[in-house]
Amino acid sequence: MQRLGPALGSFGADPRDVRRIFEDETMVNVGGTPAWIWVAFEPDLRAMLDFHVSWRGNSIDAYLFIGRGPR
Repeated sequence: MQRLGPALGSFGADPRDVRRIFEDETMVNVGGTPAWIWVAFEPDLRAMLDFHVSWRGNSIDAYLFIGRGPR
């Protein structure tokens, strides 16, 4: 799933139209193992901009995900 993150992010919206970005994470169980899904969403366009799946839910993963957002 991580390989698809950059590709799906490009389908979400034209970067010039993005005004706000909400980022959130949630923990899910994958075969009994916890995994975290990080999502960047543009609420006005109703577009998912990017996502990331991690086996760790720590601050390093959060900083890496936030840092690769649109500029």
